[in-house]
Amino acid sequence: MTSLPILERPLPSLRRNDAIPPDVVLDIDAPIIPAVGAAGLRLGAPFAPAPGAWRQVSPEEAGFPLPAGMIHYTCPAVDLWTEEGLITQISVHGGYRGWLAGAIGIGSSLADLAERVGQPRLRDLNLMVPGVLGFCVDTDGRARPGEAVFHERRITVIYVFRPCHRE
Repeated sequence: MTSLPILERPLPSLRRNDAIPPDVVLDIDAPIIPAVGAAGLRLGAPFAPAPGAWRQVSPEEAGFPLPAGMIHYTCPAVDLWTEEGLITQISVHGGYRGWLAGAIGIGSSLADLAERVGQPRLRDLNLMVPGVLGFCVDTDGRARPGEAVFHERRITVIYVFRPCHRE
């Protein structure tokens, strides 16, 4: 099992007006770093969506209401959520090619995740690895620990977020 660092390198200091430039190109090969970022984006960084590059997702489209002040944006292979203009959550999906712990990506199985990072557990409808903070996954179909095909389920989305508490 690989030990995942919460922080692989020091984060640069961010100022409120340091918005990500509108012409930023997402890096769909960038590593997925729990509690830090993915796709070349960092949690906590200011974000100003480039016209035509990002589309705002309505609560009706998402299927659930967002907390007041939160905005959900999407583009191919990456979604992100902001509050007060700062990135609070990033998800990668579809054609994303970056890796978590150098070995887990979109299309990996839950067996791969268990072997390389840790046994995923269901917590509040999220598949998380206890002791590894700041990420969770979704799979093809509703994965339920204990079901016969649980470890065969394939990862379809990886979320990165700042943890608000320890497990």
